[in-house]
Amino acid sequence: MNKFIAILVFCLAVCTQLVAQENTLLWKVSGKGLKQDSYLFGTMHILCPDDFEIKEKVSKALKASSTLTLEVDAFSPENQELAKQLTAPNKEFLKSLSPEQLKSIETAFVAEQIPMQLFDMISPVGIMSFLALKSFNCPDPTLVKLMENELVALAKADNKPVEELESLKFQMDLMNSIFIAEELYNYVQKMDTYPALTQRMVNAYKEENLAEFNAIMFDNSYLSKENQEMMLTKRNENWVKLMPERLKKGSNFFAVGAGHLIGEHGLISLLKKQGYKVTPIFK
Repeated sequence: MNKFIAILVFCLAVCTQLVAQENTLLWKVSGKGLKQDSYLFGTMHILCPDDFEIKEKVSKALKASSTLTLEVDAFSPENQELAKQLTAPNKEFLKSLSPEQLKSIETAFVAEQIPMQLFDMISPVGIMSFLALKSFNCPDPTLVKLMENELVALAKADNKPVEELESLKFQMDLMNSIFIAEELYNYVQKMDTYPALTQRMVNAYKEENLAEFNAIMFDNSYLSKENQEMMLTKRNENWVKLMPERLKKGSNFFAVGAGHLIGEHGLISLLKKQGYKVTPIFK
């Protein structure tokens, strides 16, 4: 199992299993004595401007909510300062590779016009994020759209508070624990195949076609059971322990990577097991 692909799945935040008639990224949470409805929204963190859209049903649900809750509020001043520390370069990262493997990476990087000096400038996770972004083939990568950033802007325009479900340090530590040099080597051997795969994912996201997402991403060749456990199941279990108290306080708009919503261990299923009513919103 190529763990680098698993991290790409994590970064793109895609979906697992859902039947066709439930092809939607937005869900309403109600019942169990709640006085106000809350919402779950599945995001794809990175999109080119031409592919980016916040649908009216999403903006209406956010408008109706009192609080926006993200996995991590990466745009807060505190987290931006912490990110500088957590994304420092690791000059030991490539030392476990053979000269032949290093040469292979360098050749692939040169072909993609990526300087090897990048390893002296940013962390391995930062390089992974850079490669993930490159697979989108945006005409101008500096204009890339970040869904969470746009949601935060909408929330702040209405003076809504922004909360988070986990710390940035936890998220970065998790990614660093998975991404090792060997996985980068494995990734670059097939780097030219990922733009087409990414485009399929983007199309499926825009269409809210979760069955297609499932077909692309949750074949075991892309996401192993081990990585599903680390990146999805355990984090969902942590989050669902925090959500009831927040649901009681008022209407929350939870925006998380879409892969966290569904499946046996997804937030929809876990909330239903706690007695909440979770229903799809199509319009």
